[in-house]
Amino acid sequence: MAQQSLELEIVEAAYYRSLGLTQEEIAAALGKSIATVTRRLAEAHARGYLREVTALNVPDQLLGAVAERVSDKTRAKAFEEYFGRRILRKAIIVPVLDTQAGRDAVGGHAALAERRAKARAYVARAAAGHLASVIADGHVAGVSYGRTLRTVSEAALALVGTGKSRVKVDFFPLVGGLLALIDPRASRPEDRRDAFRYSAAEIALQLAKAFRGDTSGQLQLPTPAFCPRQYLEDGGTLAGAMAFVTSIPEYRAIFGVGDHHHRDPDSRIGQMNMAITSVGGPPVRVDDQRETGWYSKEDVVFDSKEIDALIEAGAVGDFCGHFITEGQMEGSGSGSVLGELNQRLIGPHPMDFQRCAEKAHRENTPGVILVAHSADKAAATLSALKNGCVSTLIVDDALARRMQELEPGLS
Repeated sequence: MAQQSLELEIVEAAYYRSLGLTQEEIAAALGKSIATVTRRLAEAHARGYLREVTALNVPDQLLGAVAERVSDKTRAKAFEEYFGRRILRKAIIVPVLDTQAGRDAVGGHAALAERRAKARAYVARAAAGHLASVIADGHVAGVSYGRTLRTVSEAALALVGTGKSRVKVDFFPLVGGLLALIDPRASRPEDRRDAFRYSAAEIALQLAKAFRGDTSGQLQLPTPAFCPRQYLEDGGTLAGAMAFVTSIPEYRAIFGVGDHHHRDPDSRIGQMNMAITSVGGPPVRVDDQRETGWYSKEDVVFDSKEIDALIEAGAVGDFCGHFITEGQMEGSGSGSVLGELNQRLIGPHPMDFQRCAEKAHRENTPGVILVAHSADKAAATLSALKNGCVSTLIVDDALARRMQELEPGLS
C-alpha cells in the first residue's frame, strides 16, 4: 500500500472511532478485518492522531481528504452531474452507520431523535473536515444559526483545535439572536440556554476560536432573529422596527445601508465569499412531535393561523430563516403569505446566497456551504439547490436518498 493511502486509512479508522464506533463497526465501514482495524487504531494513537480515546488530532489536509473518503462517492457524483458544476461544485454524502437497522420503526419518537442526533454528529464532523481543507486567509464568512451549525462549530474545535489553522477569516453572524423569541415567563432554563448556544453570533465565535484562534473584534448582531410577534401585537409596526434596526452600527456593518437588491460593497454581506448555513424542515404545529427549528412552530414567532397559512402556501422549510416553497425561494415583498411573513426576518435574503455562490464559481472561493441531515429537509434542500444558493452540499445518506426520490433525475 502506498504511504499516502496507508496514512489516509489510519486517519479514516481514527475518524470513525472518534464518532464512537466499535472496532467491529469500523471494520464493516472500511471493509477490513478487525485485526487490521486494531492495527490502524494503534498506529493512529502512536502518531498522535487520537488523543485519549475519541479526540482527533490530525493535520488539516488529511481531514479534508478523509471527508472525501467517507462520502458516498457514487451518489455525490450523481448530485454534482445533475446540478452541474456551475451550481453545485461539490457534494459530500455522509453514511450514517447504524448497526440496528429498523430501530426507528419500533422505537418511536425517542429512537428517531437518537438517530437524528447521530446523523447530525456525523454530518458535522464531515463539515468541519471540509472547512479545514478550504478555509484560507481573506475569507469573509457569514454564519447562520441552529442545532446543526452549533454541532459543526463544536466538531471544528474538536477536530482542528483552538486556533490551529491561524487563518485570517472574518466570521460574522447572518441573523440576530434567538433568545428574544422565547417567552421568559413560559420557557424552561434549558430553552434559554440553547437559544444562546444556537445563535449565529455564538456559532461564529466558536468558529473563530477554532480556525482563527482569536475572537477579538467579533461582530455581534444585537437584534432578534425575527421581529417578535408580541411587539406587533402590542401595536408596533414592522416599518418602525426596521427603522430602528437599520440604525444600529453592527447591523450597518453587516448589511450596509442598501437593500438585498443592491448590497453595500463595504458591508460584510457585500464582501461575503463564504457562507455556512443549513435548512429547516417544514413548519409544524405545537402538538406535532417532530423536531423543528426555533421559529417554525406556532407560538414562537408565528401564531397558529400563520403556521396554517404557511403550510397551506406550500412552505417546505426555511433557508437561513427564510421560508421557501418547493419551487422557489419566495421573495420578501408583498403579494404572498410567505413574502409577508418573511419580512419579519432580520437577516439575509436568498439573493445574498446566490451572489455568494456565483462569486465562488468566478473566483474559486468556498461559496455557500449547506450542511443538513434527515429526510424531512429534502424538499427545502432541493429548493435551495435549484435556485443556485448552494456551492457545497454536505448531507447524510438518508437526506440524499429522499432527495433522489423527490427528484427522479438524481437517481
